[in-house]
Formats: sequence, structure tokens, C-alpha cells
Amino acid sequence: MSRTRRPSLLEPLTGIAELIRLQTLGAVAWWADESDLCVDTFRQAFAMLRSYGAIGTGAIALSAMGSALIDVGRWAEADELLEEAATLAAVQKLKHIEVDIKALRATLQALRGRSTDAGILTDPAWTVVNLEENTATHARLLRAAGTAAAAAGDYDGALRHFRQLFHQDGTPLHYFLSHGSIADLAAVAQWTGRQEEVEPVIAAVRKALGPRPTTRMTLLLHHATALVGDPTQAEHHFRLALVNPAGDQSPLARAQARLHYAQWLRRRRRSLDARPLLASAMEAFSQLGAAALADEARAELRASGVATPSDRPDPLSELTVQQQIVRLAAQGLGNKEIGEKLKLSPRTIGSHLYQVYPKLGVSSRHQLRDVVGVL
Repeated sequence: MSRTRRPSLLEPLTGIAELIRLQTLGAVAWWADESDLCVDTFRQAFAMLRSYGAIGTGAIALSAMGSALIDVGRWAEADELLEEAATLAAVQKLKHIEVDIKALRATLQALRGRSTDAGILTDPAWTVVNLEENTATHARLLRAAGTAAAAAGDYDGALRHFRQLFHQDGTPLHYFLSHGSIADLAAVAQWTGRQEEVEPVIAAVRKALGPRPTTRMTLLLHHATALVGDPTQAEHHFRLALVNPAGDQSPLARAQARLHYAQWLRRRRRSLDARPLLASAMEAFSQLGAAALADEARAELRASGVATPSDRPDPLSELTVQQQIVRLAAQGLGNKEIGEKLKLSPRTIGSHLYQVYPKLGVSSRHQLRDVVGVL
């Protein structure tokens, strides 16, 4: 006679121990600039929390997870996570997390080229929490405002916001988040011709990080130095910013470095050298959904003498990154298959396809092939 297996009293403890391990590893990966590991580990932890109905206990990690998803180019997944996090923060009245999520959403919108002004500055988010006590939240807001200003062409405003991520002596507002915007700060300083204001900040960051910064920060420092440092050493630093294949884990930062290097080459009448960099940058920006940056790379490529696709408006250019799943649907993939590729639920895929049909002027799935031009 068989006996029904009774669950061990140790099983819940084993699950909790694994959850703690995952959350700890995810946090360590975040601080170590290992964004891929951070994303994969937190994804497992959040899946366990959801199964327990206790996602709220992991709320503090949602901001880090959202930032990491943006860094590694998983913007569709970032959209879904940030939407969930915003609801959770509002329900549980977690004000600083609510503001973090708002800042990350604004940053992502600006990176996509959909921000027309730095409107986050007038948002009540700036006064909801004490920014002197919550420097991480303050840093995220400043990055959002700087990115939005740059997307709107307000480079003086962008410089002002990014510069506030560091104190007057170059020490960071936030000991981790501020450093990650050093290349953005250098880029807008170059645009405004105010490189000398940023050189001391780069020196201070390099000193603070010591002789062995993370791979990501090493690449960002080379990128920043190439933009505002000694002009005779610019190409040397551009090459160092691009030489390490580990930089591909941060596709946006890598594409920006390629674009800036190519622009530097073009100003020195080295268009032939610039072309492959511009082509790679344009492709990366397009895949990410960074439409404005893709257009900038495309214009540079055209100016370098390479014929680019027609400037005829593409109806897909008006869609969000999440809605770009229409390309996979047009290839014949089902919602479940698309969801597995993009790490989204089939229900989310179906919802976004439903929203996208009117924008493309179609009424059914099989019509997508003609619009997208897959076949």
C-alpha cells in the first residue's frame, strides 16, 4: 500500500534560503556592474516571489533590475517590469521607489527619442521624497532630466543636469549611480564646447575607482576621456573604449561610443574608417528602438558617402519597442513563441498586437507581412 508523500517541514526553509541567495547574488551583481547576471538572477528571484504572492518584499530590488534591463538593451522587458513596479509602489505607498520608476521610465522614453522636453523637471516627483536623504533617487532623476534634455537638443540643460550628479570637487552625488553617466556628461560637454569643465570630474572618478575599476566603468572612462581629454590621445581612448568584447553587454553605451568615434573620424576627413562604425551603431540603435540616435547615425553614414534606405516614413518607427514584436508576428511566430524570445507573457504579446493593428492600418495578423515587408 503506497503512502501519500508528506511535504518536509524543511522545504519552505529551503525555498527561502534559495530566495535569499538569489537576491543577494543579484544585488552583488548590480554593484559589480554585471548587468546580465543581475538581470538573470533577479528574474529568478522575482519568479519565486510571485509564486509566493510576496513580490512586494522584493520591491527594493525593482529599481536596480529596471536599470539593468535598460543597460543590457532588454527594453521591452523593462517596460513590463517598470509597469508592475509602478503599480506595486503605488499600492504599498513606497514613495521613493515610485519616483525611481518614474525616472527610469522617463529615461527610457528619452532614449527612444520620444521626449520633446525635459518635463520631468516640473514633475511633482522632485518634491515627493527628500532628495538629500535619497541620493540614489536624486541621481536617477538627474539622469532622466539630462537624457530628456539631450534628446530635445537642449545640450546646455543636459550638461547642467548631468553635472549635478557630481559635487563641485568631482565627488559623486551617489557613489555608484553617478559614475555610470560620466560618458553622457562628457558628450554634452563636447556638444557645448565646455570640455574643460568636465575634465576634473573624469579625473576625480578615475581616482575614486582606483586601479581596477569594473570593465563597464573602464570602457566608459575611456569613452569620456576621448571626448573631452587631450585631443592627441582621443583616438587611443576611443579604441580602448571599443576593444573589449565585454562591452557588447551594454549595447547602448557601445553604440554611442562607436557613433562618437565615427563622428571624430569624419571631422578629420576619414570617412572610410568611420563607415563601418556608423553602420554598426545605426543597426544597434535600430534594434534597441533608439529612433533618434539611429537617425543621427544614418545621417552621418549618408554624409560619409554611403547610400542609406529611403527616408520614406516607416509606420513601425512610431511604435514602442514592445510593439516591435509585430516583426516577429509577421514572420509567423505565435504569441507563445514571441513571448519566449522576448521574455514576455503571451497575454502581453496579444495585448500589444491588438494595440498595434490600428497604427499599421491592418485588421488581422496575416496582413502584417505586407506592412513589415518580411516576405
